[in-house]
Amino acid sequence: MKIGFDAKRLFMNYTGLGNYSRILVSNLQKYFPDNQYFLYTPKAIRNKDTEQFFNSSKFTIRENNAIFSSYWRSFSIVKDLKKDNIDVFHGLSAELPFGIHRSGIKSVVTIHDLIFKFVKEDYKLPDRIIYNLKTGYACKRADKIFTISQFTKKDLIRIYDVNPENISVIYLPVSGIFTKKYSGDVLINTKSKFNLPDRFFLYVGSVIKRKNLRIIIEAMRTIDHEELIPLVVVGNGKKYLSEIKQLVKKYSLHNKVIFLKDINNQDLPKIYQLSDFFVFPSYYEGFGLPVLEAIQSGKPVLASDNTSLVEVADNCGYFQAFDNIDAWAGSIKKMIYEDTFPDFEKNRNNHLQKFDPETITTEVMKEYRNLFQI
Repeated sequence: MKIGFDAKRLFMNYTGLGNYSRILVSNLQKYFPDNQYFLYTPKAIRNKDTEQFFNSSKFTIRENNAIFSSYWRSFSIVKDLKKDNIDVFHGLSAELPFGIHRSGIKSVVTIHDLIFKFVKEDYKLPDRIIYNLKTGYACKRADKIFTISQFTKKDLIRIYDVNPENISVIYLPVSGIFTKKYSGDVLINTKSKFNLPDRFFLYVGSVIKRKNLRIIIEAMRTIDHEELIPLVVVGNGKKYLSEIKQLVKKYSLHNKVIFLKDINNQDLPKIYQLSDFFVFPSYYEGFGLPVLEAIQSGKPVLASDNTSLVEVADNCGYFQAFDNIDAWAGSIKKMIYEDTFPDFEKNRNNHLQKFDPETITTEVMKEYRNLFQI
């Protein structure tokens, strides 16, 4: 088969959507090398994360960096798909080109979440209108819809009245970089490189309001200073990050909160492994990939008990209401001082089987082939 992908975020995004795109496409080539994979993008950026897609004959990159590349991606790309004789086109980030349903090309779309519907402060009104239009069109016209959690599937059925039989829940596999166990010397060098303390707990993700980092800072201020180990925050942000830093200063926690940004994928797994445990207090997630990364890195999780997070962490974590400061403080103290997960390794190994890369990639290929009943 010739399989085409909307690869904009594969080449131009280095967080959730970009990671999902790179991991899925790379695994498809790894486990099903007999197919040809076409990557359509306004701009093909070459770096450590994308190098593999330039170096394999199995990948064909189609770049359109004209002034109106957004129009090409939403409309005229269909001409290029037909020219390349694409059998299946996969929109990796909740959109499909308009008119693809008339092209004869089978289409698949992955819809990660409906955050723009529920967390409106994260999006400008024009963006919410556009996302709603594109998501609605994709739901209506896709031959198959992938979601990354049961939670998002329920949202799609409720908001866009999608036929449940047209939705397949296919979880995110984490990158193999989180499986590798690093030696003591490597970890010591990483600790020194970032001036990390002997013990700390960890947050990884964008520092935006929806991620709710404020609840952790509020919880930390209620814990005795001598009992509290530092929090390391890995992530970029703007206005909300400034608010968090001001809160840290207000509560005199400046020596208990360490901010790191622009951490590459070579260093991140080592930081996970150096940590004691992981916190993720977000109040809306379609999946929550850092939670899975932490579990694969061998770290228990303390997360919010809403949306998809219980589904992703399962019995490898503790859960609290996203707005209960005292409950978060109690759980943080418990995870600092108690062996709260005596069966963690057993639970972790069983849980991670659901996210096995080969199993998940095989599910994806099965869905592609089912479109042709082959």
